[in-house]
Amino acid sequence: MDFKVRAHSIQLSAEDRDYAEKKIGKAVQKILGSDGNNVDVEISNLDSGKGAHLTRVKVNVYVPHAKTISVHVDNPDVKAGIDVAADKIWRAVKRLRQKRRDSRRNHTAPVTMDVDPAEQTFSGEDDPAAISAERLPISPTPR
Repeated sequence: MDFKVRAHSIQLSAEDRDYAEKKIGKAVQKILGSDGNNVDVEISNLDSGKGAHLTRVKVNVYVPHAKTISVHVDNPDVKAGIDVAADKIWRAVKRLRQKRRDSRRNHTAPVTMDVDPAEQTFSGEDDPAAISAERLPISPTPR
């Protein structure tokens, strides 16, 4: 699995990089394994100069023969944002794997049954027109 952590307009410590790789990489690798997946983590500062300091954690997971999974989280704390992003990406990757599994199950060969039309009976009658001509009494609805 190819794992990249990039920081835009923010200084990330080695501890934060390792934490992101451990949490998000573990969530992806546990479900998808390590074959051919690319994970890009972008951590950027959304500080506009006035008001609260926000950090955006954006995670993109490129899975071969599937859609790209993308998640972003805005949080004041970097580690809390990484935790929430790891949880979201875990659920999204799990959902993708379940969809793949279900689509494989639904592509089964059609079942054919050998039924002789001469053996079919319609409620004891030999004539199908007798069933359609039958009338059922309908009681009026009370008011």
